[in-house]
This record gives sequence, structure tokens and C-alpha cells, in this order.
Amino acid sequence: MPNKYSLVFLKEAEYDIQDAFDWYQQKNEKLGHQFMTEVENQIGFILNYPLTSPIKHKTYRQARVAKRFPFSIIYTILNQEILIISVFHASRNPKNWKNR
Repeated sequence: MPNKYSLVFLKEAEYDIQDAFDWYQQKNEKLGHQFMTEVENQIGFILNYPLTSPIKHKTYRQARVAKRFPFSIIYTILNQEILIISVFHASRNPKNWKNR
């Protein structure tokens, strides 16, 4: 069954992913690629099952990237579009993404 949603990233969310990738790459090149694979897998899951992640604030949903990587993907659904707001580390203040 084809996906009925399109995917859009805020520029800030793209920067979030790149920053995390760069950080993991500096620690271990394999970790950077594993992080990206987990992010891509979770985004694929979100595209197929966008309503399964819990609502954390107003209409914003939160999906964990993976147990191994303490990041969450914050997104909202607008019509037929999934808008990725942020990919943030669990130790960061969630108010940072709420202002996007």
C-alpha cells in the first residue's frame, strides 16, 4: 500500500540530524552511520504509521530513534504532510523545539 503522506523537514531538524551525525562520527565512524540508519528507520516507520507515536505537546508527536541513541523525533501531521520539527537529544530541554 503506497504511503499517503509526504515528508518535510524544518531546516532546524536537518541541522539537528547533521550535528548528531557529526558528533557520533567523531567518536566512531561506525556510530555515525548506525545513528543515521536508526533515524532513517524511524522516519520510515513514522511515514507508515504516523498516528502510533504519542502526542507530547499540543499536536506534536514524539518517536524515539532507538534505545541505543537517546534521541527523539518530534513531528506533527498537517493534512497529508508529516512535518519533522526536531531531532533532539533526551538530555536537552524540550522547550528548545517548542519554539520552532
